[in-house]
Amino acid sequence: MTQDTSAEALALAPDRTQSVLNVIALRGPYGATDWEIHLALACPYTAVQRPRGELVKSGQIVKTEARRLTGWGRKAIVWQAV
Repeated sequence: MTQDTSAEALALAPDRTQSVLNVIALRGPYGATDWEIHLALACPYTAVQRPRGELVKSGQIVKTEARRLTGWGRKAIVWQAV
């Protein structure tokens, strides 16, 4: 994700939950992992989990079959906007 896209996501979002959704949605079918969202928003990694969970509960994003590595080398779930 480019820095311009990250800045755009932040500019469009009134709160962190919306920011997380914007990052995922802007990536289209490629989706985003929690790690990628944390990098895009320049926020703590742990600050992504709660808003992402809210988006799952509300049905705005879904878990895909894809997995990508985090900066720690662990496989992470890829989330995609509905």
